[in-house]
Amino acid sequence: MSRVLWFGTFLVLFAAALFQMMATIKFVETARAEILHTPHGLAFIPLVFNIPDGVFFLRPFSWAAENTRQLKYLQALLPVYAAIFFFWVTGLFFYVFSRVRRLERAYVLFSIFAVGYLLLFVDFFTTQFTGHFFLSYNIIIIAPFLYLFRSVYGLSTQWWMYPSIIFVGAAGYYFFPIRSSEDELLFIKLLGGIFLLAFFYCAFLFLRAEVWLKSAERRKRLWAERIFNLSLIFFVALPPTFFFVLYYFPVRVDINYNALYFLPALFPIVFLTLSLRWGLVSFRIPISLLAVRILYFVFFAFCYWFTIGFSFSELAQGHGHQMSHIAAIIVFVLLINPARTLLITSLDRNTSSRRKVLANFVLQSSQQIANPRRVNQFIDRLATSLTEGLDSNWAKIIMSRDLFQNWESESEKIIYLPGDDPFWTQARNRRRGRKSLILTQAFVGPVRDFLQSHGAYMLIALGKFDAGLLISERREGMPYYTEDTDFLRRIAHETETLIQNYIFLIENVKLRRRERELADNARIQRRIIPGFRQFERFSFWSYSHAYESVTGDYIDLIEVSPQRFIVLLGDVSGHGISSGYIVAFARAYLRAAFIERGESLVAALSALNSYLAENYRGNEFITLFVLELIVQQNQIQLKYVNAGQHAALLHHKSAQRSLVELGDSQRLLGVAPAEYRETSLILENGPARILLYSDGAFDVFNKSGKILGYKKFIDWVESSLTMDAPDQLNFLRQRIEAYTASGVESDDLALIIIETL
Repeated sequence: MSRVLWFGTFLVLFAAALFQMMATIKFVETARAEILHTPHGLAFIPLVFNIPDGVFFLRPFSWAAENTRQLKYLQALLPVYAAIFFFWVTGLFFYVFSRVRRLERAYVLFSIFAVGYLLLFVDFFTTQFTGHFFLSYNIIIIAPFLYLFRSVYGLSTQWWMYPSIIFVGAAGYYFFPIRSSEDELLFIKLLGGIFLLAFFYCAFLFLRAEVWLKSAERRKRLWAERIFNLSLIFFVALPPTFFFVLYYFPVRVDINYNALYFLPALFPIVFLTLSLRWGLVSFRIPISLLAVRILYFVFFAFCYWFTIGFSFSELAQGHGHQMSHIAAIIVFVLLINPARTLLITSLDRNTSSRRKVLANFVLQSSQQIANPRRVNQFIDRLATSLTEGLDSNWAKIIMSRDLFQNWESESEKIIYLPGDDPFWTQARNRRRGRKSLILTQAFVGPVRDFLQSHGAYMLIALGKFDAGLLISERREGMPYYTEDTDFLRRIAHETETLIQNYIFLIENVKLRRRERELADNARIQRRIIPGFRQFERFSFWSYSHAYESVTGDYIDLIEVSPQRFIVLLGDVSGHGISSGYIVAFARAYLRAAFIERGESLVAALSALNSYLAENYRGNEFITLFVLELIVQQNQIQLKYVNAGQHAALLHHKSAQRSLVELGDSQRLLGVAPAEYRETSLILENGPARILLYSDGAFDVFNKSGKILGYKKFIDWVESSLTMDAPDQLNFLRQRIEAYTASGVESDDLALIIIETL
């Protein structure tokens, strides 16, 4: 609501200025006035050249202009509208871009009253729409001025003072009727006295501050405040001086004196200069140095016009008068031009000298950026260089804890935030593809909360990572310029390069560590996976090849007793270390279940399934074929449970059918609770061969992307049944690897052949 009220006030003032300009145009064209005067005929603002010598300010006049050149209304009133422009622009500028503390709020409030004052001033001498309210308004405007003056020194507000002044001004309007020029002059005398009292009061506050206030902070900035305070006293001394001189020392009305109406414009430009150059005002965002130069240019352009422009307009007068104008012009140029040059030069020198420190750092940091091992030294030097180069209180690096895994520096120059902190969410939404976004306390939400909690001024967010450069306020409250932030964006880009290199280093280290871990696990797996085993009644051969270094296929042969053996072939979802871990766990669990606890196939698999389903919730699962061989005197009994694995292949050498599938597939392990059942059969009629295989036996692709397929694999198995078991195993392996043309399978490959005697 407050924002709507403030912005609405500025819009109303802007509309009032436009309305008044149009009304003034109509008045000048209709009245054809030579001099703008008060409602009762006191001369004040000349509109024509060659005004007779007998016409004086604040005196009744009566004359007819002959052969005079008439000014346009805009030329005559341009100094007033220039002051309106500066007050309106600076007031809105400080409200939008500065931190609205008491001083800023006081100036914004005063600028609104000042714009209203100047609009009433023009109305009083033209259309007189508001009557003689302008005279009383001279008292009312003292209230916001004193509020501003006390705010400069940080004195108590004393709210009773300002309503009292406003009440006196309003009472003067209602109880002091203006009926003649004598009444106007009497009221002007009263105004002179009131302003004189205000001047003495402000001078007292100024002297007291100079003599009594000796705090360290105020001594540090006293010289800048003196300039501003002296301009305030000069400003409040103008009205009584003006009224005193014009009334007691008659001054001839002259077009050149219109330039004096530009004097109120000095106040906002002094306030703006001190705020942008010496930090009188605390800004929420960096200020454009180009905008500062433009404002200076506009101000001094007005100065040239109101002094030189009006003077040259009267060069048609006598030779002596011309020479006096030329002399005044020379003095003005000699004084004003160097002042303007010094202002601009000091700004450039101040910013460029600071940036030299940062530029040198960027040049020297290339080697550090190229060597990510020096990241801590780089960050410390970066923060130190930013602090020195920007003349800030401190500078730090902010980053997400998720940016670097398993790394956290102990440097005081780094601030860590969780990866899911709302700060990063707002920063990403604001960034939207832009690089090095500038975040300040002007952003409402987590960004402002974070900056305020850490006492920071702004953050330059990196474009690719959740990280940024955190900068505090400048010493002595000086503002940041957009030229500084542009340079900081360059620093941020260099920092991004460092982070990229460091992440590459970390990933490279992790990759090498992972390769070593894979190699170690692969060696362990090769040792524990049985290759060839010979027993009294059967022989066992196996082959395993990993898609990665560590296989997810599970091969095991467990000798529970001399008469009971268990063969397992399974496949864990996924590849690499995670699947290798599940294989190792399943192997240890089932061995303990069969050997130590003597559990049956159903009991062991049911318990394993329950554990996996409860702990992994379907994210990790196993397909497993468990085959139990019970050796008896004249036969071998087979029991098996197929938990989602491919059917084993059984071949009786004496049987007519080539292959028998041991199917009866049931639910795989680790998805949901399930009840398993055993299937049993007896091998009586001579030798037999059993083949177990994983899906890597047929789920492979050639270079053209064509899959081998189950049918082709079965054809290879049937064509190799006449071979010896180890030859058949080697034949199948070579065919599968030859099909891929490079030996790179699409999945882990596992083969088991059991041959009974």
